[in-house]
Amino acid sequence: MTPPLGRDSPPTLWTQVRGLAGAEDAARLAQAWEHLHSRYRPAMVAYTRAMLRRLGNPHCAADEAEDVVQGFLVQCVEQGWLSKADPTRGRFRVFVRVLLRRYLTRYVRDRTAQKRAPTEGGMQTLDGLDDLLGDADAPDLMAPFQAEWAECLVRGALAKVSDRSERNARIVEALHAEDDAALDAVLDEFEVPEKQRPVARHRARHMFAEALWAELKETTGGDADLEAERVVVLPALSRYLDEGNAPSLFGR
Repeated sequence: MTPPLGRDSPPTLWTQVRGLAGAEDAARLAQAWEHLHSRYRPAMVAYTRAMLRRLGNPHCAADEAEDVVQGFLVQCVEQGWLSKADPTRGRFRVFVRVLLRRYLTRYVRDRTAQKRAPTEGGMQTLDGLDDLLGDADAPDLMAPFQAEWAECLVRGALAKVSDRSERNARIVEALHAEDDAALDAVLDEFEVPEKQRPVARHRARHMFAEALWAELKETTGGDADLEAERVVVLPALSRYLDEGNAPSLFGR
């Protein structure tokens, strides 16, 4: 029998965020850093790359965005920025995006001030920077950020499933990869009888949907925030789900 979701589970996002304020506790700080860095960094990198391209670097290298995000996360720890996140004050995704946008603005201003000489494809002047920043919710910025944030939620949900049932986690991974041969291999390995395989697939998908909903709840506060976040990320998550396995995610 698999344990219910949440039993003996790792600390929640909000617990980890608060852990960033406990700099005197090295172990707690390290755990909080690892959770945030491994779980949400890819979404931050996607947003940073989109922003750098908007600001005049259309061929932004992947390592530049990675470096910027690494610097941002270091500042988050040193300055205690993320420790100020609070579920009663809004969604974590929005909070992170606002902080990252501010950091990026400062980064670009500092970098441009040091590079006054024109360079091919580079940002040559501080004039008009605010215009280039433009709408923070524009599709060219939000689409990659939201899509990668959804993938972060998926990875977190899969980790939750794996903690409860290795078999279910591997079934879900094979289903998501749309790899019938891999799925059959997993079911063979766990000696699932042919007649029980549809049930095994359904249970694995249902456990994943439950874990995904829990992951989504971890990044929000009240019901209004949860609903707003559901609407935003559902288009990116729906390919992993169906209405029968996740009716609440589909507003049922």
